[in-house]
Amino acid sequence: MRKVLIITYYFPPIGYAGGLRIIKLMKYLPQYGWQPVVLTSKGFMHYEEDLSLLNDIPSGTPVYRTTSVEHDTILGLFRKSRKDFGGVKSVRKLVRLESFFLLPDTKALWLYTALPAALKIIKNEDIDVILSTSPPLTSHLIAVLSKKLTHRPVVLDYRDAWSEDPFGLFPTGIHKKFIEKIEKFIVKNSDYVIAVNEPILQGRLNLGAGTGKVVPQGYDPEDFKTSSRPNGGDKLKLGGDKLKLFYTGVFSYITDPTPLFMAIASLGELKNQVEFHVFSTKRRDLLEFIKNNHLEDTIIWHSFVPHKKIPEILKQADVLVVTIDNSANFPYVSASKIYEYIGSGRPIFGVVPDRSDAYRFIKSLGNSFVVTPDDPEKIKEKIIEIYEIWRNGGLKNLDETVRKKFNRREQAKQLAKILDEVTK
Repeated sequence: MRKVLIITYYFPPIGYAGGLRIIKLMKYLPQYGWQPVVLTSKGFMHYEEDLSLLNDIPSGTPVYRTTSVEHDTILGLFRKSRKDFGGVKSVRKLVRLESFFLLPDTKALWLYTALPAALKIIKNEDIDVILSTSPPLTSHLIAVLSKKLTHRPVVLDYRDAWSEDPFGLFPTGIHKKFIEKIEKFIVKNSDYVIAVNEPILQGRLNLGAGTGKVVPQGYDPEDFKTSSRPNGGDKLKLGGDKLKLFYTGVFSYITDPTPLFMAIASLGELKNQVEFHVFSTKRRDLLEFIKNNHLEDTIIWHSFVPHKKIPEILKQADVLVVTIDNSANFPYVSASKIYEYIGSGRPIFGVVPDRSDAYRFIKSLGNSFVVTPDDPEKIKEKIIEIYEIWRNGGLKNLDETVRKKFNRREQAKQLAKILDEVTK
């Protein structure tokens, strides 16, 4: 088989959505004639580890890890992780401080170990093409510099936009302009760009990319074939006849659920008919909110769940929740968890900004619900609407034709065709 060098900063066992897309795509690439070879980072701590994702690495795949220095590395020296560092807002302040000195992003120092490693891998493994995925943008810079030195074609995969400053992390306008110049250099020297949605792709084409295609996020159909246990899966201790809302994954600095929590707190007697189950790394500030508002019996916080157990958990929900706060009210902002939710077939409830791609996408699914996060009263009204539909037996699963569109196996097939095209 021909070989593709995949440059990805986030990779299992890191339990992070940024690593999930690439691990699922590379899982199926060998079926279409491509052997993945991975270059990734090591030496830092993240929110959680998920060892179950290692099982998706194709047998015989070489994985090379080089040291990176960043805020997670520094915290790791003290055996700490982000969840120990005063909450999400404190981490965001640290990231902004790093962004003042490090370009194109806070992972910039990885370049100094990863680029020499990439050149060595390309030679020793006889690599045919390079595929890099971002964020961080540093991954793409490594790929393009490797192309300059080895003349291998490069495909860029964008999970998020960058020079548009989607999360307000660039400290000054000068930084922003410099980042845009770096990104123009990157996309102009690539051979193909893929992106998870149309606004992100169009942004790269506007910066000078020659050609590209949307390869959306998705779900692995094999994850939903069987339960995680032979006896039927991990059954939760759920309340009786109550509407059950579920959320899985980390609450990052753009997924603040406080407006949703405020709406639930204002439900009055209806709180007794609703359970909101959160499967996530515990956050001190949010747990204090739950306690101070006496929501312990309504908002039930579970621990972080390995990916292999999530499909069985999702099946036990009535409705699955996505949150994005107003700080990310941009057309290109999506959420990868939506696509995992699609795999379960359950209706989706999005509390997301109306300019985001996530809002548009959830609204297009059918049998789902969406409301903006700027008004807890409107969120409350939407919860009551969902409750009434559920009580009357009107909640319906997503249409099967919708689910088929976002199959990771089919997306890997699309990716393989792109790799074929750029290596002709």
